[in-house]
Amino acid sequence: RKDLFDAAGLQPAKTWDEFKAAAAKLHSEEVAGCSFIGANDFSLATVDWYTRFITIGGKLMSGDPNGKDFRPNVDSPEGVRALQMLIDLLPYAPKNVTQYGFAENVDGFSTGKIAQMIFWATIAGPILDPEDSLVADKTGTASVPADPGQTPRAIQGGWGIGIPKNSDPAKKAAAWRALTWITSKEMNRYSVEKYQIDANRVSTFKDPDLVAQFPYLPVALQAAETAETIPTSLIDEFFQLNDVMNVEFNKALIGGQDAKTACANVQQQWEGILRKAGRLI
Repeated sequence: RKDLFDAAGLQPAKTWDEFKAAAAKLHSEEVAGCSFIGANDFSLATVDWYTRFITIGGKLMSGDPNGKDFRPNVDSPEGVRALQMLIDLLPYAPKNVTQYGFAENVDGFSTGKIAQMIFWATIAGPILDPEDSLVADKTGTASVPADPGQTPRAIQGGWGIGIPKNSDPAKKAAAWRALTWITSKEMNRYSVEKYQIDANRVSTFKDPDLVAQFPYLPVALQAAETAETIPTSLIDEFFQLNDVMNVEFNKALIGGQDAKTACANVQQQWEGILRKAGRLI
């Protein structure tokens, strides 16, 4: 919220300490100083915890996912600290943030009840649309914070598209033509303008007319250039692993266990899943 930050004499946080300090200063009965995915929800681990984890020096996995040494580091000091950072933000978040998923955060921010949060770029459409948002002209964007000496890195999400290997050979040329059209400059520009999907071409991020309409695009390009793909997203067990993490982290946020215990529980369960899959011995 540019207006709230300006009124408080604040700049967007560059470090996590600054993020917490801004949350404390901006928090009031009417507006939460910050928010995050606190529910047992896909993005609790993949957005809020993982963004903090990799920007304070964390490395999620060691070894080769196709070998026998793919070992998690969830219970590392960085893993515990990243979860504790979320716990420490609870006093400045919405009172029921432990039930907040994607929709609750978008609704809370667009109705002016949240001062700052880290989120997928896809929410830019509804938040910057004056018909859907009360803060369309008051919203700014910035790179995610990071510890001193660490790179501000976002999470690389996205959707895949391709031609199945076993598809009808007679149809592959037509399928390739369709892919070429779907991923063309013209189609990408249209999709961003019409539906505010994430841009996937540099030319779209830099399009002057689109930037005027969606001023977050230059910052989103910077984020895309340093973004990190979650290494477990490349294996079949990803959703099972992610579910475990969200359950344990949500339990910590609601006060059922501390951060160290939550991370230890995740570590133990992940190791079991990876051993069963033959990725760890």
